[in-house]
Amino acid sequence: MPIKVKVWLEGYPEIKATTDKDGKYILPNVPFGENRVVANIKIGNEEYKWRSEVQKVENTTIIIVPQIVMIPAKTSISGIVYDAVSQKAIQGVIVEVWGQRSTSSRDGKYTVFNMPAGSWDVTYSKNGYQTFTTPMSFADGVETSGNFYLVPEGTNDPNIASNSGSVALTELVPAYKAEFVSNQTTISAFFNGAVINTNYAKISFTSGNPKKVGGSFTFENDRVIYTHNEEWPANTKIAGSISDLRDYFGKTIANIPFEFTTTANIVKSVSPENNVTKVEVDTPIVITFNTKMNTNQKLVDLIKVVDNTGKPLTLDSNQFSWNTSSNKNDVLTIKSIDLQPDNSYRIQLSENLLDKDGNKLQGTREFSFSTRGAVYIEFDTPNTYHHSDLKFMICGDGTITDVSKASIAFSENISGKLSVKGNYYF
Repeated sequence: MPIKVKVWLEGYPEIKATTDKDGKYILPNVPFGENRVVANIKIGNEEYKWRSEVQKVENTTIIIVPQIVMIPAKTSISGIVYDAVSQKAIQGVIVEVWGQRSTSSRDGKYTVFNMPAGSWDVTYSKNGYQTFTTPMSFADGVETSGNFYLVPEGTNDPNIASNSGSVALTELVPAYKAEFVSNQTTISAFFNGAVINTNYAKISFTSGNPKKVGGSFTFENDRVIYTHNEEWPANTKIAGSISDLRDYFGKTIANIPFEFTTTANIVKSVSPENNVTKVEVDTPIVITFNTKMNTNQKLVDLIKVVDNTGKPLTLDSNQFSWNTSSNKNDVLTIKSIDLQPDNSYRIQLSENLLDKDGNKLQGTREFSFSTRGAVYIEFDTPNTYHHSDLKFMICGDGTITDVSKASIAFSENISGKLSVKGNYYF
């Protein structure tokens, strides 16, 4: 539904308009060159923004700009700007991102507020320094922070040039407030090519680490990786911050907040695969869970294998076996099942199948498969020559010795007859 918003030409606040009831607007007297259209509206305490791609105006024709889609503007970026040679903070650096501006203070600090989430270019500029622009990712509601180094004009030292620019977070994995995250995940903070010293790094938790388990930091391929010493609790919000990371010049990078929710106890995979056909009757059922399970449960009460009439097969505890050799997840095998040819089956798992922390089984809990018939056909792939034989083999428990009355039909106008040659019928 269209809404009324203020629209103007970026850099020309006097060229403005308000959208009408249909969401339309016209900006007159737009100067030639590359321009952007921006829009802004505040609803309650929430601010929403929009910014078009660059529109090139070369003549007096009307430029049609894509429709406005307002985005919540709740992200920000802050940091300190340093001289890449002297390592001293710089005052008066203009920092611009998504049309928003801030100027660094005497101690080099700045903050740019009210940007939408997404990937945007950040530009740092000041007379006497080389202008620097870098793409950065901004998560919804999260302050992105880091150190930024500008190179004085005329500096030719390649070592300084290679370590200048931004030393800031470009991506966090899992993403801030991500859901359904594996409870075996690491936390990875990606930086934009800067060398990061993790010797002083610390992690603190505000949620999700009840046992106060620790972990370790490593740095590789432009990212800091935190590996927890144990699995995260399933179905739990994990939150906290990473602090005391240091850049190439030994300066501390601002804290990095993280928050994600681990997935619940679920089935990771099942064999035979869901809805697969032509399963051999002596095939065991193998269920892999995404976490460590409570292996002391009475499984005959929690797992059923039902045939196509709805009748459950008889199972006893000796048919179940756990493989707990992995330190990440457990695998359950059900063997010696009385499967019949040419039948369909459903594996039904109770929600009371608990993991080691007592969490109930969630997600998909029913899986299906069907078995082969007692007699079935396997085809040899025919070659592409004319007058070639079509070969197939009868398999299974049945025996065929007479094909004199058998027939074969084709979708095209092709004729043929059946004959027995060893295991093949032509």
